[in-house]
Amino acid sequence: MVDAAGAWARVVATGLGASLPVVPTRHQLLITEPIAGVGPEFPIARVIDANVYVRHERGGLMLGGYEADPLQPDTLPDDVAELPLDIEVLWRLAKNVSEQFPIFQDPTIRVAEHRGGLPTLTMDDRYFVGPLPGVAGAFVMSGCCVGGLSVSPALGEAIAEWVVDGAPALDLSEVSPARFAGRDFDEADLRERCRHAYATHYRASGGPSASS
Repeated sequence: MVDAAGAWARVVATGLGASLPVVPTRHQLLITEPIAGVGPEFPIARVIDANVYVRHERGGLMLGGYEADPLQPDTLPDDVAELPLDIEVLWRLAKNVSEQFPIFQDPTIRVAEHRGGLPTLTMDDRYFVGPLPGVAGAFVMSGCCVGGLSVSPALGEAIAEWVVDGAPALDLSEVSPARFAGRDFDEADLRERCRHAYATHYRASGGPSASS
């Protein structure tokens, strides 16, 4: 069995009798209506100090970022589409990059799409991939820390190798779920550590003040 249930991965693991210290955390982005001069040749820009990223999307710009106090729902929605969103969070982030992207302060700009999801966060801002401790025959792929779309093909291949061959070709010990096995975490402390990991996602990985 592979537990790749996203925001519900911890619920599934608990049902199997295992502990999975992840916290579903809201992440939001917006996409503008098409903007003249914006095209797919534009690079992805990350303003590290502001925890904001911007890139081309459908002829407009996508803006997302990591807020200081993200929503960690006490109760998971039946469907992620029911997740409450707050576009003001994104406008505050946009204001923080007004020097780099003054276009977001243009009153004529229009939002084509505003969406959000519930990626799972870990205390050390690293994935959980591998055998689920204490449950024979069970594997987990969780703790994407907002990077699930970019890494899921590689991690899915690794899980398949585990299931079929007994081990993946890559050394994934740094993201092994066993790194926290046997440790009991106070729920409030777990949430705070995951909140901090989210809020400092760019800073934790190091790098210059701004990059593109």
